[in-house]
Amino acid sequence: MLREIYSSLLITLRQLLVKFCVFLWKKPIIRKTFHRYVYEPKNAELKNIHLGKRAFVIGNGPSILKQDLTKLNGEVTFVLNSFFLHPQYHQINPVYLCSADPGITDVEYRKSWYKLHQKINTTKTTMLFNKTAEKIDHQYNLFKDHRLYYIRAASILLPPLSDLRFCPTDLTMPLAGHNLVFIDIALLAAYYMGIKEIYLLGFDGQPISSFKEYLNYNFYGKDQLYSIDRYKKDYHFHVMSRSYQKSREGLYEKSIACIKRTFARRNVRIYNDTYNQGTLTEIKHLDFEKIINKK
Repeated sequence: MLREIYSSLLITLRQLLVKFCVFLWKKPIIRKTFHRYVYEPKNAELKNIHLGKRAFVIGNGPSILKQDLTKLNGEVTFVLNSFFLHPQYHQINPVYLCSADPGITDVEYRKSWYKLHQKINTTKTTMLFNKTAEKIDHQYNLFKDHRLYYIRAASILLPPLSDLRFCPTDLTMPLAGHNLVFIDIALLAAYYMGIKEIYLLGFDGQPISSFKEYLNYNFYGKDQLYSIDRYKKDYHFHVMSRSYQKSREGLYEKSIACIKRTFARRNVRIYNDTYNQGTLTEIKHLDFEKIINKK
């Protein structure tokens, strides 16, 4: 009962914050202030770096184990969070790894996550991280051996994507988001880099009806850095909390619609190559094998 009340309170506060951000964003002086204090000049290096090319954004759903991702070696690829645990990581040779949340407020978790990167050796992959992780990374000298860009993803200074008709796409400035890394970083980065066709794989989105299914939501199963207690806490909040689920109803569809409207202005197309389609029913499904053989 107390957990439900606490969740409802957090949701109400978030909604009030969103309304306040929308109000502020309408003020020209606020937007000018953003540019002065939150500009990330290094990210301009990525502007149109893959102009006119295609890209593959790979989620961590179990279905990717049924697809031969080694065929993506040489393609522009964006992988997410702990994808480097894939047994064929070096054969796939991802170009970018996008991460919005692993350990951004948990120092010990992030340090352990970095040690896994060192063990597997991910230095050939360019990292696209949420700006919120920069302070910890600098303080503990994490990822100094990588090519690295920090992006102000899903900024609390902006309204969420679900409240916008068109979204900001300039990686040197704060970005609106949905709190899913493939939306908040990967898709917007691909657009900024000049990609014309984006293919999504591994976005199974399978429904979760038990704690066991929650533990095996990703292709690698339970995260070895997460305790069972932490999993249980997240499960009860994100899956079992009715108030949380109700607060998120319809937001995903609105966020995807915002992305598609924005991308359509430059004729950037998004396709779903997830094995057996997954739950991305609002995005046209294409067969992965046919696409990968089409240069």
